[in-house]
Amino acid sequence: MIAKISVIVPVYNSARFLERCLESILNQTFMDFELIIVEDGSDDASPQICEIYQQKDTRIRLFYEQHNGQSITRNLGLKKARGEYICFIDSDDHVSFDYLERLYEVIERENVDLVSCEMRGESYLASSEQRVEEEATYFRTNRKIMLAYLQESPFSFGPVTKLYRRDLLEGIHFSEHKIYEDYYFNYQYFSKINSAIAIDFVGYFYIKNENSTVRKLFDLNQFDNITEQHKVIKEVIEQYPEYLPIASYNLAWGYYWLITKYLYLIKEDKAKSKEFLNLIRNYLVTDKKILKSATPLKTRRERWTIKMVESYPNLIWWAYKMKFYFK
Repeated sequence: MIAKISVIVPVYNSARFLERCLESILNQTFMDFELIIVEDGSDDASPQICEIYQQKDTRIRLFYEQHNGQSITRNLGLKKARGEYICFIDSDDHVSFDYLERLYEVIERENVDLVSCEMRGESYLASSEQRVEEEATYFRTNRKIMLAYLQESPFSFGPVTKLYRRDLLEGIHFSEHKIYEDYYFNYQYFSKINSAIAIDFVGYFYIKNENSTVRKLFDLNQFDNITEQHKVIKEVIEQYPEYLPIASYNLAWGYYWLITKYLYLIKEDKAKSKEFLNLIRNYLVTDKKILKSATPLKTRRERWTIKMVESYPNLIWWAYKMKFYFK
């Protein structure tokens, strides 16, 4: 019998957190699911933990990759999934005991194309003693859904905290050999759907993992943040031109985030940082026209940083020496 939900968990060097993640999934109040684990060539104890759990529970289907990255492991999980619905959970995170039940109840009852819940850090304390009815925000047209997604409110850019319909994911995949691949993945899905609900139930919990992508020091792969946003902007221009200022704002903020990552590189490798600064500036100059259409960044510091790198990149060194960014 085919399970209602396919839960996809990509695993790479997450032995420290993996058991808690898997326990939180296997102990769900909603039991009609398959757990697809894709082990991506870890060099810690993750493979052994996955094998032990596979032997314990027949709902687990374990597959292997050879350290090809999160996008490829997620795509493999999608290919292997047999459930009516798809749910992604990262292997260093965990979910509440009724996570799947809450999402499934809403998507079935309301007959919508997507349901999402809220996410909190692991320090968030929520009482599970009494179940309360959560408030919900409904979206009944594609354009309203896309506006909410591009504004990242209430829908996040990432694939976690969401329950997708597998049939609507047909033809959609994560950009392979990329990081920040989830932004365009979700854009493709959100551009296809006409109904969605966001509930204020907190069911997903993340940890601040020092090895996660967003917390790594600057390297060339960080430019994937920009190139993936280029894909979105190209399609926004064609499909949702009225939302171009918002998509361009996301790009501008992506540049600001990239520059702040770069600034920390100055501490580590001053010579290499000059080379990367030129790359950032070249990207900025190429995107100058698009960035002019953006809704202004919220703070003077953000706006000033973008302008400085675009027009006076050497001033970054002055800002660094004056400890402008590192107070």
